Amino acid sequence: LISFDLSWANWAAFRGPHTETPTPQFKDIWVPRIGIETQLTEALSAAIGYFYNPSPVPAQHGNSSYVDSDRHAFSGGITWDLRKMKGAWKLPITLGLHMQMQRLNDRHTTKELALLPDADPTISGQQVSSPGYPSFSSGGFLLQGGATMELYFQ
Repeated sequence: LISFDLSWANWAAFRGPHTETPTPQFKDIWVPRIGIETQLTEALSAAIGYFYNPSPVPAQHGNSSYVDSDRHAFSGGITWDLRKMKGAWKLPITLGLHMQMQRLNDRHTTKELALLPDADPTISGQQVSSPGYPSFSSGGFLLQGGATMELYFQ
């Protein structure tokens, strides 16, 4: 089985915690996903998947400091369907293991002093109170996994 999905996220409609529109405004994104599943034996199947999630957050050179990165995600899992087994192992249970690794691309942001408001105009020179000044970076990995058990009742 091969499946493909393309979803659209309306990030341009995003409003901050106080219903403000971020400046610069977030952009809409398309997120492609692909998955492949195969039957290894009659009772055992394996699946792998991938998706790419581009960041909707534009460069943050001004006063705002939204932190986000493009993401590549890889996933995999196995499912053991005991209903398809023979003998004593034939039970109304399905067991599964899965994991996902997301790679957040490195992103470095440098603030532009001309775009930042003066925090205290009564003091000579520009006073900066913008989080993230003069620069910040983001990136990294996310790793997650889990197990499932399905019980079937007749």
